[in-house]
Amino acid sequence: LIADGVRQGTSIQSFILRNAALPVEGVRRIADAMIGCCSMEHVDLSKCGIREDGADLLSQALRVSRSMKILILDGNKVGPLGGEKLADAIGESGTMRRLGLAFNDIGPDAAGKLGDAIQRSATMQEVDVQGNGIGADGLDRFVEGIASSTSMTAVNLGDNSLGDQGASKIGAAVARSSTMQDLDLQLNQIGVEGGRDLAAAIAASPSMKRLALIDNEIKRVGAEKLAETVAASQSLLTLDIGSNSIGGAAMRKLGDAVVGNTTIRNLWTEGCLTKESATAHLKQCAAVNGVKLEPPPPEFMLRLEEE
Repeated sequence: LIADGVRQGTSIQSFILRNAALPVEGVRRIADAMIGCCSMEHVDLSKCGIREDGADLLSQALRVSRSMKILILDGNKVGPLGGEKLADAIGESGTMRRLGLAFNDIGPDAAGKLGDAIQRSATMQEVDVQGNGIGADGLDRFVEGIASSTSMTAVNLGDNSLGDQGASKIGAAVARSSTMQDLDLQLNQIGVEGGRDLAAAIAASPSMKRLALIDNEIKRVGAEKLAETVAASQSLLTLDIGSNSIGGAAMRKLGDAVVGNTTIRNLWTEGCLTKESATAHLKQCAAVNGVKLEPPPPEFMLRLEEE
C-alpha cells in the first residue's frame, strides 16, 4: 500500500524501508513505484531479505527510471547473479550516482561487471561493496572502472580480503584517477607493502580527501610512509588508521606531519597500541593546527561535497 501511494505521488523523492521481511511482490511494487513516480531519486531497502529475483526487478526499474540517483541495498542477499543484473542496469542508467551493495555476497564476477558499468557511466559517484568476498584476484575490472571513470568520488571496499596485492591494485587506480576523494579499505589484511603503495598513490592523487585503513596490518613502515604523504598532501582531509600496530616512532612522525600541513583535519589512531609519550606528542602536534583526533563521522561520503 505504501509503495502504491508512492507511485501515485508527484513530489516524493525518497523511499526508505529497512529491516523488513520484504516478499518479492513487495519489491515488485516498489520497483513499479520507482518507474511510476517521476520525482523518485532515493530508495533504501537495507536488510530487507532481497534476493536475486528482487534484484532483477529493481534493475529493470533502474533501466527505465529517469530520476533515480541513489539505491541502497546493504545487508541483503542478492548474490552474484543479482549483483550482475544491478551492475548492468547501472551501466545503462543515465542518472544513478550512488549504489550501496554492502554485505550481499556478490563475489568477484559481479564486482568486475560493476567496474565495467562504472567505466560506462557518466554519473556514478559512490559505490559501497564492502563485505562481498571480492578478493584481490577479482579486483582487476573493478579498479579499471575506478581509474577510467570521470565521475567516481568514493568507494568502500572494506572487508573483502584484498591483502597487499589488492591494496596495490586499488592504489594504482587511485593514482590514475582525477576524481577519487574517499577510499575505505578497512579490515582487509593490508600489510607493509600495501600501506606503502597506498601512501604513494595518495601522494600522486590531486583529489583524495579521505583514506580509511582501520584494522589492517600496515605496521611502522607503512604508517611512516603515510606520515610522509600527510606532510606533503594538499588535498587529504582525513586519515583513519585505527587498530594498526604502528609503534611509537611512526606515531611521532604522524605528529610531525600534521604540524607542517594545514590541510589535514582528522587523524584517527585509536587502538594503535603505542607508548603514552608518542600519543601525547601526536596530541600536542595536532593542537597546533586544530586537527581532530576523534572517530570519523558517519556517512562521510555523503558530506564530502559540503566541506
